Amino acid sequence: MNILILYPFYNQRELMHNFATRLAEGGVIVDSICVNNYSYGKNTSLKWTKFFLWCVTIIRSNKKRYVTRCARYVTKRWLFPNLFSQYDLIDFHAYYPKYNPLMHTCVENGQKFDITLWGSDLMRANNERKELLKYGFDNCHRIKMTGNLYDTMVEFYGNTYSDKYREVYFGSNEIDQIDKVSDKEAFEIKRKLLGDTNNKRIIVFGYNGSGSQNHDNMISALCSLSDEEKHSVHIVLPMTYGATPNYLTEIKMKMEETGFSFTLLDHFLGVKEVAVIRKTSDIVVNVQDTDALSDSLRGHLYCGNVCIFGEWLNYSPYTNNGSYYIKTSMDDIAKHLEEVLAHYDDYHQRCFGNHDKIKSLFSWDATIKNQIAVYGE
Repeated sequence: MNILILYPFYNQRELMHNFATRLAEGGVIVDSICVNNYSYGKNTSLKWTKFFLWCVTIIRSNKKRYVTRCARYVTKRWLFPNLFSQYDLIDFHAYYPKYNPLMHTCVENGQKFDITLWGSDLMRANNERKELLKYGFDNCHRIKMTGNLYDTMVEFYGNTYSDKYREVYFGSNEIDQIDKVSDKEAFEIKRKLLGDTNNKRIIVFGYNGSGSQNHDNMISALCSLSDEEKHSVHIVLPMTYGATPNYLTEIKMKMEETGFSFTLLDHFLGVKEVAVIRKTSDIVVNVQDTDALSDSLRGHLYCGNVCIFGEWLNYSPYTNNGSYYIKTSMDDIAKHLEEVLAHYDDYHQRCFGNHDKIKSLFSWDATIKNQIAVYGE
């Protein structure tokens, strides 16, 4: 079976690469294309036309705006239909309405396609987008998603698509990387990224630079901590993507006003650096508006970090397998921080058990068999 995966975010290329590698081990061969910057992974023996590859090169070079725009139009309007016809299945990952014209091409040509939901594509949909997404849901072969998205689908659409639902998970890219990093290497990289933290507790706020992470609320909670607690912690704000320059400046100024030592990470981090942030953190606060099951948080849980998550976030796969984390309201973030800092060893000991539970649920070995089985239906 030859499958083409289309995905929207260039920063997910590593995930798609690992996904393709694991699928190939089970006999499922996939090619992948990012519809944003047209980076691709070619694994099948199918022939892509020279004209298609030339257009992709033009798009990726992005040197002349008019030429690039024309190449994008030609690719989506004429070249994709020819490309699609070579595959047994097109799998649209992270469903946004901009996919609808491509899905319409599939419908016109009788091409079978799946939709794989990633979380925010559904959970952050307004009423207008909900209506637009119905086109894909009405015409697709299957709708694949993590278990915690079922409730949202039913809330939005009732049981209209229940016969199409398939529960699947991606393996965590971070688990293998975390295991590869030695303690000595982690110490050196941590020092490079954060400076000399003087054995302070490392508290991580969120995992990207979007305003939906609610950095303001987390920063406000710091004001309730005592002077002793203030000098015992170092705050890390991973904001390597999703932030505007103005928002970065605003958050940096607010952190400076608190008097806490902190590091705002606003530059690209390699996979090893990301693994070190997970491995060397102590406490994690995640109170964003909505979330599915981000790899960032799975990495923190895997490392046994004490995690404080918003009580409104549906993390049923974690709770169903017994993973421990603290649920908080927005108003109680400070209270939970004070409690954890006062009894850190007790909480940390309880979180050690998350390591094996996360691995059993989210390692590639644990997830890929079901992905392959669904493709083979």
